[in-house]
Amino acid sequence: MLQVVFDYFRTNPTWPLAITILSTAMIWLYKEFKVMLENDNKNKLALVQKNWIYIHQ
Repeated sequence: MLQVVFDYFRTNPTWPLAITILSTAMIWLYKEFKVMLENDNKNKLALVQKNWIYIHQ
């Protein structure tokens, strides 16, 4: 079964390239959204801490 897949990829070089590009794009998007969410959480935490200090003065 695995040999059939390897033979298919050897005879048709377009699919491995397409899979590589798609995988790279998915990993890049994951990292970008992770950074965006982390920044959003940091901003929310800073806002909560700022309000907490303002309320307790």
